[in-house]
Amino acid sequence: MKVGVIIVGVRGATASTMIATACAPRSGDEARYLLSSSSAARQLDLVPLADIAWAGFDTMRESWPETLTRHGVLSPQPHAARLESKVQMLDAVSFESDHATAVEGVRPPSASGRVVLEQLRAQIRAFKERAQVERLILLHLGAPSVLPASDRWPDTGAELMAALGRGELQTAPVYYTVAAILEGAAVIDYTASATLEIPGILDLACIERVPLAGRDGSTGQTLMKSVLAQAFSTRRLKIRGWYSTNILGNHDGLVLSDERYADVKKIDKTALLEQILGESVESHLVDIRHYAPAGDRKEAWDAVDFETWYGGSGELRINWRAGDSLLATPPILDLIRFTEYALRLGSIGMQTQLSGFFKHPLGTSERRYLKLAEDLERYIGREIEKTSR
Repeated sequence: MKVGVIIVGVRGATASTMIATACAPRSGDEARYLLSSSSAARQLDLVPLADIAWAGFDTMRESWPETLTRHGVLSPQPHAARLESKVQMLDAVSFESDHATAVEGVRPPSASGRVVLEQLRAQIRAFKERAQVERLILLHLGAPSVLPASDRWPDTGAELMAALGRGELQTAPVYYTVAAILEGAAVIDYTASATLEIPGILDLACIERVPLAGRDGSTGQTLMKSVLAQAFSTRRLKIRGWYSTNILGNHDGLVLSDERYADVKKIDKTALLEQILGESVESHLVDIRHYAPAGDRKEAWDAVDFETWYGGSGELRINWRAGDSLLATPPILDLIRFTEYALRLGSIGMQTQLSGFFKHPLGTSERRYLKLAEDLERYIGREIEKTSR
């Protein structure tokens, strides 16, 4: 039951950390940290980590020791050798509007959109054949896509293919996604990209009968924000203000120093509060800063001011610090295993049972993390019941 996972942004801190540790997990870590290895989920026969073959696209031109040294999360030895032997590198693409073109000096393709798409599809097929995998998953961990206004998005799969043929939607994540779907792969978008919200992509996924999951992985501050907002709401405590600031020094922080991506991220971090509370907050601010000395250790500060009975007031101050990549690894591995299960079952389109893994889950208006976590538990229970019949 070998499964191939192709990662966009495979030389990033999160991807390199995840693959290196997944290929040689410490004893007991799977059972302790993976939701997909809980006593209930184990009954679903999810793909073992050892049965995953890895490949990836990345515009960075460097060795694995250089990658690990740059991120400072794992030591190059023995992890670089493990990555060298386990990851099949594929030829990445980047267009004029993409982050990599501006920051890493990548030359945009001169070929037509249709040719670029066929080249990506050929690489995906070649990886599938060489790795001898039965099923494929494309996982986005790179920079989000830069898309035109939503009123210009194609509505159907046919319109989407025609637009790409005309050279429209010139941003790499769209091409990776479409190529993967056409090759029968499931797609997970862990970035703040709106790629999977394009109606034509959802239609194409339904035509090709593959599952999708996204958007914007939730591992720290926003997850906590969702839980606290739910608690404030159920106790009828009115929030007057909520200020959130994020300090991060890894490549994710560098990407978010570009306002094109920071604005999308701020929307994902901001919108859920009002959705959970059912009312607007007088002062709700989100600030994201790239601070190189922080490295992969992300820090998030939150200041919450609220009203209490008889004109009283209260304050809550929170400081969240954690290594970003090691924190993100377990939920991403969970997503891979549950998405592969959905692909194996023939599930199609947006997989809303996986919404709890995202800041801005697609296919649902629910934003309360505890409710979304319960939805996944119920899904697992239903699947166990089906398999036991």
